[in-house]
Amino acid sequence: MATTLRYRDEAKEPSHFAELKDLPEAGEEVLALMTKIVDKMTKDLDLRMCHDGYKERIEALITSKMKGVVAQVKEEKPKKPAAKSMMEMLRETAESLK
Repeated sequence: MATTLRYRDEAKEPSHFAELKDLPEAGEEVLALMTKIVDKMTKDLDLRMCHDGYKERIEALITSKMKGVVAQVKEEKPKKPAAKSMMEMLRETAESLK
């Protein structure tokens, strides 16, 4: 489940996280690739494409409850995919945008 930032004060300065302090600075190749990806993905905002998935799930749950259907809870933990390097992920993203 993704976390959504709703207010400016929810964004934290990256230097506050100990895990990020030892990361190397991005090189020219990485920065160029990230810039290319951002440029390719930048487009006008169309709010018609946005929907409130949480609200839709709650409404569906309420509707099913009104019909007498009992909700089943799944207790499966999602499996985490193997970690990839930042450069590998950037290349995959750039290739998918071609």
